[in-house]
Amino acid sequence: MIPTYNRGKHIIETLDSVFAQTFKSIEVIVVNDGSSDDSADVLRPYSESGQIQYIEQANAGPATSRNRGLAEAKGEFVAFLDDDDLWPNDKLEWQVAVLKSDPDLLAVYGSFTLLGKEHIKWVDFDTSPPGMIREELCRGNYVGSPGVALIRTAAVRTIHGFDVSLKGPEDWDLWIRLSETGQSRFINRAALLYRVHEKSVSGDYWSMYTQSMHVVRKHYGSAGQRAQYRLACDFVKTFVVNGYFETLHKSRRAGSFLQVLRCILMAALIDPIRVLRRLANKLGIGVSPESAQ
Repeated sequence: MIPTYNRGKHIIETLDSVFAQTFKSIEVIVVNDGSSDDSADVLRPYSESGQIQYIEQANAGPATSRNRGLAEAKGEFVAFLDDDDLWPNDKLEWQVAVLKSDPDLLAVYGSFTLLGKEHIKWVDFDTSPPGMIREELCRGNYVGSPGVALIRTAAVRTIHGFDVSLKGPEDWDLWIRLSETGQSRFINRAALLYRVHEKSVSGDYWSMYTQSMHVVRKHYGSAGQRAQYRLACDFVKTFVVNGYFETLHKSRRAGSFLQVLRCILMAALIDPIRVLRRLANKLGIGVSPESAQ
């Protein structure tokens, strides 16, 4: 299913990648989340021809939209695709085969490439974990975008779908909760082309960071200080060291740099001793755990 909001410019290309799937027994549900652009007009011919099940609602966010589509889904498996991303032609075929071959699996997920930025990888795909992966997922979103996965519909409904209080990392929260109920399998095979552009939600680092921190606190509770520190450092590494500024329009780089500095400051506030220890190590100053306390 595809939630969409003001993406009339990209939604047709996204739908074309779904219609081009080599696995043909699919239902396509599109939830228009209160778009103010021409999305309704663009999608009308597909709805009238029966190619998609079209649902229109007042703007409520992607989590609510995905839950609405999930409630309407009739198939054994469900896949969530963002309205500006694309699927490789065989994505559903190989993932359906994996789930049918192992009834104990709740989900299968693959790798993805940034659309137009093939040299940049968000996830170290070779180390993405399989099996009961809750602990790994609490350290970071190894699955990545919802579009890389295929999930048993009943399993998603059992955990009541997406948490509508989250905006941005609601899929990460879903993977954590799903991993508490069963196994997933990672296959290092292309499952998504993830489009990076100026209006990507993931481009607002501070919002993504603060929302992700909510996920960490939700699953770790008050004992999650180390996890919160790691999350802050990971955001800095992901968006600076991994070159995500290269994907941004120049007009957004200054603001994004300030957002990353806020992440660094937050890491220092969460665990100042650890930050000082790391800085000392970088400067070649030996700091023992005892003297740092």
